[in-house]
Parts: sequence; structure tokens; C-alpha cells
Amino acid sequence: MKHLSQNLGELIKDLRQQAGVSQKELCKEICSQSEISKIESGKILPTIYILMGISSKLGVEPSYFFNQLTKKQFDIIYNVKNEIRNHVHEKNYKKVKTLVDKYENHSSFQTIEERQFILWHKGIIEYYLHNNLKHSLCFLEESLRTRESLKHNIQDIHILNSLAVIHSETGQYLEAIDLFKLALRYYFGLNSNIDYKIYNKLCYNISKPLISNKNYKEALTYCELGVKNCLETHSNYLLGGLYYQQGYIYSLKQEYQKSLENFTKAHTLFTITNKKLFAAKTLEKIKNQGPI
Repeated sequence: MKHLSQNLGELIKDLRQQAGVSQKELCKEICSQSEISKIESGKILPTIYILMGISSKLGVEPSYFFNQLTKKQFDIIYNVKNEIRNHVHEKNYKKVKTLVDKYENHSSFQTIEERQFILWHKGIIEYYLHNNLKHSLCFLEESLRTRESLKHNIQDIHILNSLAVIHSETGQYLEAIDLFKLALRYYFGLNSNIDYKIYNKLCYNISKPLISNKNYKEALTYCELGVKNCLETHSNYLLGGLYYQQGYIYSLKQEYQKSLENFTKAHTLFTITNKKLFAAKTLEKIKNQGPI
């Protein structure tokens, strides 16, 4: 409430000054000048009656203040979350920590959704920056509990993906597979499956612990589903990685012709998208391919 009153007060003051109206003129027949002063300084919130009077004097609808406050908050949330996710993608976890520390107590990040986002990234920081698996799992599991009484949304699915990836990277393959499958169930339970990227990511990521568990058939099935989704949504997101995984699985099964076909597709995509390290790694796989 304190942050709301401060932001609303600043908005009223800015609008009053732009209109060239003094506090004395603004408060006439509405309230005392002392109240206007307290409202503008964020010490108190105006009543509906006072806010309607202020709106009328300043020539705006009462909804103007709400719209401006929510737009400002939305812009902050969108930009910060987008920046954090970009740093995660680039594996710049120090930057992630800097932003999480800065916005953890910010007024815009106190809703359930945004607190969950912060906890999620604290979990990522603990594992990838501090190498603390125990603390990482605690934060990630806590983030999921913040919304456990609500319908699952796309952010829950991203968190389950992070949790499953960490289990997979620490050799807990069965736990990872179960979490990926839970995330996929959440995905298909959404009213609208508009985030094709997370589906591609889940199909790609689940193939890794399945391969480690030598469950090649199921791993291949998920890769095929991911490729199918890429083609249907006209997206190259993780398409090269999915072809690479298929090539790798076929090589483990000693089906070298199919392996070569998929590695070649992966290499082409990595080259086109300028992913030089992946392209070089795939080319090495092609050169070292077994008998065909």
C-alpha cells in the first residue's frame, strides 16, 4: 500500500503541475490543502470521492490513474523478467543474481506470480552460480508451492523444466523424467498451448535422461514429437538440437544411415543459425560415423 500511495501521489502531482494548477486550487471544494499535500507525498491514499474530484479538476477520467499505474508496473515487470530470462539463456548467472537482488523487494514483484518468478531464479542462481544443489531445490520447490492452490500456468511449466534439468544434470534420471512428464501434463492442461517453445524444450530435455537410462525408443519418440511441433509451428527453435539428439540415439542403436541423416540436418541448421560450436561438434560426429 505504501508503494501504491507513493506512485499515485507522484502521478497526481505531475499531472497537477503539467496543468499549471496549485495545491490550493486543486483542493477547493474537494478536501483540505493539507490532505492534497499528504496525498502527493504518498503519506495517505485519497478516498474515491476525493479521487473523483481531483480527476474532474485535472480533466481526466478516474480510471486514468489506475491505467497509468498498472501500465507502469506492467512495463517494469515485463522488461525486468525479459532481461533476467535473456541472461539465463546466455548463462550469465552473475547478472541474474544482480537483477534478482535488485527487484526481490520491489513493489512490482510482490504478487504471487512475480514472487514465484523471483524464487524460481533464486533456485537457478543457487545451482549454477553457487553450486548449492540443496538450496536450489528448496527455492524451486518453494516457488511451485506459492501457486499450488491455483490453476497451473506456463510459468509453473518453466519451473518444472528447470527442476527436472537440475535433477538430470545431477544423475537423478528417474526423478527428472517424472518431472518432465508432469510438466508436459501441465502443458496439455492449459486452455491454450500458445508457447510452442516450452513444448520443444521439454521434448528435447526429456530425451537426455531417457538416453542416460538407455530408453532409446522413448527418447526418440519425444524427439520426433518435438520435430513435428517445430515443423507445424514453422519454428526452428531447438530443431537443430532435436535432430542432433535423434542422430545420437540412432548412432547408439547402430542405425548409422538414420544417424547420418539426422546429424546432417542438425549440422545444416546449426550452420544457418551461426551456432558454430554446435556445428563443429555435429560435423565431428558425421566424420566419426560408424559403418553405413
